Amino acid sequence: MLSRHNTKASSEMSKHCTPEGAKVVISPWLDPDVPDLASSSSVDYRYINRYLQLFDTDIEPAADMIGVVGDMVRSKKDDSHVKHFVTPKKSTELPQDYVELKCGVSVADFDKYFEWEGDGQKGSPSNTYKVSRATTGDKAKKVKIKNKQTDTVVAEMHVWVVWCDPPTVTTSGGVFGMWHTPNLGIVGKEWVCTGTWKFKYAIKPEAICNPATEERPDLSGDSLKPTPGASTPYIGKAAEFADTAENKWDVSRQVKITVRNPSLIAKSDLRSSFNGTLFDRQSVPLDVIPFPTNPVEGNDDPYITDEHTNPEAAHSGGNLDHGIGEISSVDAPGFQVGNSWGGTGTSFDLEANFREFCRLEITDGTRSTGTFWFRISDYTDWHHYLNAIKTGSVWEDTYSSAGSYHPFP
Repeated sequence: MLSRHNTKASSEMSKHCTPEGAKVVISPWLDPDVPDLASSSSVDYRYINRYLQLFDTDIEPAADMIGVVGDMVRSKKDDSHVKHFVTPKKSTELPQDYVELKCGVSVADFDKYFEWEGDGQKGSPSNTYKVSRATTGDKAKKVKIKNKQTDTVVAEMHVWVVWCDPPTVTTSGGVFGMWHTPNLGIVGKEWVCTGTWKFKYAIKPEAICNPATEERPDLSGDSLKPTPGASTPYIGKAAEFADTAENKWDVSRQVKITVRNPSLIAKSDLRSSFNGTLFDRQSVPLDVIPFPTNPVEGNDDPYITDEHTNPEAAHSGGNLDHGIGEISSVDAPGFQVGNSWGGTGTSFDLEANFREFCRLEITDGTRSTGTFWFRISDYTDWHHYLNAIKTGSVWEDTYSSAGSYHPFP
């Protein structure tokens, strides 16, 4: 037992010291120049007549880890003394090989009293430790500091390397048919999906979001920070934002749209089908709205109704079915041309190349800088492409297509 009355400790260290017990390490040592302590009910009998040396042996992330490759996340278990660090698997965006950890004890004292144990390797200097980000594994990668003399665990951290493999994809074709919008008095043709594109992602390791896993990071519930691009107007509809996320786990989508308007159909006509920012630069023969430069931003993700992103419970009903440890999304784009747009020989193309992906908000909730949203999957490519020409007063399909590859660069 370690009493507050018998130690001088920093506030950070004192929070671990209570009459009921101590989370810190205590190491007895004799000092012949100092008189023995009197017996006290606050000090365990083993340490009467001895002074105590106090070590802060907590495991912490090394520099350039928090807000860079991931963050600490509190345990789902309220009374846990285990810490959790969450990071995406190594990728082109985050090429760091390891999560690097450290212990606050000096190298000399660490080598004398302590040793590392876990799913990784000792670093240099010896009071540091490294955990590989190369693979997710099927569970947490556990790291412990043990007292050499007693073989007891004095600190423990679980490193979770998270990723989603390519999703299960339900594809959809397209059909070129009548487009009628009575409230706007518009008649024409449209290229729309015959079904719904469905994407179901399995999270690895599955234990990180499985309620049966007692010791895991708390990644449940609503997102805390805005997603990248949350203030950018959505390209498809005015006054709606491009990027949203209801939960910390999220499925999102990027889109690159190429507008080919060689006949220079007026912007006012094009606005009849899209009233967002898509046609802001019309009329021009060729315009390209590129993918976002931020790899975690979804510029085609204005809604939360087209996804289900709670992996801690199975979901059934509609097109978003998934099991525990999974999240899902759907989409069914459609592009239109109006009969009033131009005369015979008028042509118009809308080419949308999509990139579906998963992301995760990783933060302890206290920091205000660094990265909060991390991509945790590769991109899955798919497209929806309207290509039409007007013959007489009727639009005809020339080369409209839909698929899971990009037909054009």
